[in-house]
Amino acid sequence: MGDQKTYHENFIEGVNRLAADQVGISLKAKADMLGMPPMSLYKIMDGSHKPTVEQCIQLCRIGNYSAGWLLLNEGEMTKKDQGTLDKLDKQLKEIKALLVAEKGSSRKK
Repeated sequence: MGDQKTYHENFIEGVNRLAADQVGISLKAKADMLGMPPMSLYKIMDGSHKPTVEQCIQLCRIGNYSAGWLLLNEGEMTKKDQGTLDKLDKQLKEIKALLVAEKGSSRKK
């Protein structure tokens, strides 16, 4: 069990494999593909920050990676569980809506 990778390590591996067929693709180009600022991706890649759930979902979509592999280190790297990714995305949106609603109601008090 000591060999089990974290989702952060899997994220880095996934980014490294993004556009692997394009020799010399820059980190900035990969950040652009993921829709994030290059500095954010750099900080994730150097280990000083961890990727957010949103960033993990985006990497799964862009890289065609399995959410089970990336987040839970289970199964194959390539995506076979689009339903799981869609469920995670929906749950994330619901949680954000609840947080926004909660924040709004606490301001009224």
